[in-house]
Amino acid sequence: MVAAGDGLPGGARVAAATALLLVTAVSVEAAKVNSITPRHVGFGGGEIAILGSDFAEDQYSQFQPELGNIVNFVNDWDTVPCKVNVYKTSRSRIVCTVGPVRSDRGLGNWYGLHLTVDGQRVNTGWSIVYHDHYTPRVESVEPAAGPPGSLVTLRGRFFTDRYSIDTRTASDLAPSDVSIAWIRVGREDCDPVYPSTGELYGLTSDTITCRTSAAFAGPLSAQVMVTGRGLSVVKNNKRLVSSQNTIYDFLAVPRR
Repeated sequence: MVAAGDGLPGGARVAAATALLLVTAVSVEAAKVNSITPRHVGFGGGEIAILGSDFAEDQYSQFQPELGNIVNFVNDWDTVPCKVNVYKTSRSRIVCTVGPVRSDRGLGNWYGLHLTVDGQRVNTGWSIVYHDHYTPRVESVEPAAGPPGSLVTLRGRFFTDRYSIDTRTASDLAPSDVSIAWIRVGREDCDPVYPSTGELYGLTSDTITCRTSAAFAGPLSAQVMVTGRGLSVVKNNKRLVSSQNTIYDFLAVPRR
């Protein structure tokens, strides 16, 4: 095998090698988006899977922050970042969690995909739509206060009576695979399962009963993740306000 530039003077060999490197660089495939799923998401945001090819393998670079996969959803009024989950992302799939948006924008609920891969903008033409029909809601938490370990009931709209700790990505889920992935009161999980039997305390499409595990006293917010729908939202007129003007759903109090 003859190397590039063999038999040429030194300067010519360097030029030939440089040309070979340039040809190689040009021949690298550009990233391409084939589809995204789901195309609709609730106003609380949720997990989005972007399917395609030649996405970045390394998500982070300390000295070149523009490298990796950078995902935003944008329209004329707003830009919503989509945080990439590096553990679910590969050369052919980017999985990210898009944030919430206000529900009062009317036609402004349409957002186009803005994707940059290793500093290069990718033309996609894909979009998502935020929609009330897909939005899980927490309308109340009963009782409104109690010590850590309290059994509480969340009422609202949850779309399902199934509970599963689902590690699959949005691209693996069929529209019928709607289930409760997790419930949180504060930053800690609220467990819907009896520890001794594995049975559910109580779960329907509009009620969830779970046991809190908050380690600290104070006002806490409730949130539910529903696969295939996204993160729940709470109507502000249904929430409580503490003496410090903190909006909350459940007040964790010290044990007596």
